Amino acid sequence: MAGLVQVLILSAPTLASAQQVTLKSKYEEGSQLVYRVTSRQNIQMPMGLGSQTVNQVETTRWTVLSVAPDGDATMQQRSQVFPTDPVGPNDAWQDSFGTTIPMFGTMTTNVIFVLEGVEQRDGRTVALISSTGEMVLGDALGPLAGLGEMDMETEMTGSVTFDVDRGVTLSSTVTTDMAMTMSVGGQSINMSMTNLVSQELIEYIPGV
Repeated sequence: MAGLVQVLILSAPTLASAQQVTLKSKYEEGSQLVYRVTSRQNIQMPMGLGSQTVNQVETTRWTVLSVAPDGDATMQQRSQVFPTDPVGPNDAWQDSFGTTIPMFGTMTTNVIFVLEGVEQRDGRTVALISSTGEMVLGDALGPLAGLGEMDMETEMTGSVTFDVDRGVTLSSTVTTDMAMTMSVGGQSINMSMTNLVSQELIEYIPGV
């Protein structure tokens, strides 16, 4: 029995809680990352129309189109943003980016990442990262401009597992809770939504 316990302890991930690491993507031109992406969206419809749940699983392939001398890569997807300096447990950094939503305008996403710890998995250094954030909706554009007001409250929580040695994201999960109120012509319409998106690296093909 003691031998079995020893084997289990030796095979478990080793946590290096005080270790500092440099989080940097190490992409090569032509390399490909294949992820399994799972999404689950639950929408509470307005005016008592009930709820709707949509589940989807798909496989996506990211290709590194080019890599600049400083290591920045041009990819088919937006890559993870990391700090330039080494970070240790409980160190935090921020990222903000904007997206345009048809008819609704520009939405800005603000995310705070925290390095929760570092551990060894199969001889590789792996960083465990948590995230919290929000999405802020700008002024409406197009057909909705001037027709009414929209208030939106969001809460985002997530996690990232990053292979420091290879410089690739192994997995990530983001849960977004959103509550929206649209006021048009003196009437208010309320709708809420929970969106869970997770991805897992299932194949990594280095560049040539």
